[in-house]
Amino acid sequence: MIKNSKFSILRIIDYIIILLVILNSGFALTTGLNDFLLYSQIVLLGLVIVANGRYFRIPKYDFRQLAILLIVLSMIVALIVNMDTSAKLTYLHCALYIAIAYLINLAYDSNVIISVFLKVMLVVSIASVVVSVLNFIVPFSSYSLVVKNGSNVQYYTIGIVNFIKSTFNTFPRCCGIFWEPGLYAGFLGLAALFDLIHSEDNKKILRVVIYCIAIFFSYSTAGYLYIIMIILLAFSQRLNNIAGTIVLGLLGVLLTVAFLNIDLIIDVLIKINPNVFSKIFLKNASYLTRSISPLADFSIIFNHPLGVGYGNIQRIRVETIKDWGTDISLSTSTLTYHGASCGFLFLIVYNVLWIKNFLVIKKNILFKILSFLLFIMVLTSNPLYNNQFIWVFLFFAFPQVGQSVGFFSKKHNGDNND
Repeated sequence: MIKNSKFSILRIIDYIIILLVILNSGFALTTGLNDFLLYSQIVLLGLVIVANGRYFRIPKYDFRQLAILLIVLSMIVALIVNMDTSAKLTYLHCALYIAIAYLINLAYDSNVIISVFLKVMLVVSIASVVVSVLNFIVPFSSYSLVVKNGSNVQYYTIGIVNFIKSTFNTFPRCCGIFWEPGLYAGFLGLAALFDLIHSEDNKKILRVVIYCIAIFFSYSTAGYLYIIMIILLAFSQRLNNIAGTIVLGLLGVLLTVAFLNIDLIIDVLIKINPNVFSKIFLKNASYLTRSISPLADFSIIFNHPLGVGYGNIQRIRVETIKDWGTDISLSTSTLTYHGASCGFLFLIVYNVLWIKNFLVIKKNILFKILSFLLFIMVLTSNPLYNNQFIWVFLFFAFPQVGQSVGFFSKKHNGDNND
């Protein structure tokens, strides 16, 4: 292999892997380009195998293997029972997400996965904050490019910072690298959470503050609740007394309940003072989906325990919600989407994997509870079911804090070329 002490072909491949993961994780300019994303998944899978195949050591006893088997079995049953062949590419996409995520976790240390994610999000958040502040003086539209993605949405863009063109003049909500501002706020919330879990250096709080400022410039109502939860998480790390633990725990639960019923709260606030609150809240998309999406999915699972298939989920969800007297087509609940599509077994396995991850966090019980509540907020308010980042996170347990690893360290680094 051609390489020198600082650079190698494998290092280049590692960077390409990161880029392809980003492109398949809700990147604004590739969203809607389904054929391109499918081919990029295939290339990504090949690169992970080529660059890291020698590091793969499949554990003899690995709960994730059983989880993947049950998930794939659920997908196959849903496909056959519903004769859902029209959505065969969606099943293929999902299978590729799972395979790539598992193999990445076999090859790369969990610390490295988190570290790379945090570095990407920190760069994006700093750029977003700078651009958003500068936008008050020099409009972003005056020096950015205009690009249309596969969903025919136009963006003002410089690549790592995007604003939706159609709403920019009335409400310039920053999207970061993602296709919409709420999704960006969600990933910033995850970045703050992972940083609080993963890091012990003196600059951790500064980075978390930057994430929170970037969330503010997304002007996401859900994001404002993320910020409060992040503050509670930061305080919970320093709490040792029972009274403080109980108070913060109750606040976290109340915030989660408020988040899941935010549409009702907004309606009440608008009725109290329509002149103030209607200007604040009605500029955003409907919030009703956050509370009604998981309920609709659970209703579908109850009536169709083997799932309705990826090709039918949208139609049946709309019909279900219309029967309740509401007309909403968007689904935002990542935690229940796959269960409604592929059955109760997928629902259970998918969520058990997340719960397991939070149980092993090396923090106090309050931090674990608040972390999980923040995570529930993010995954019930954003459609992350087709997102490579999320699938990668699903298949690892949080590593011990303070473990030092290189930027591209492998789990089995006896033959590390970096």
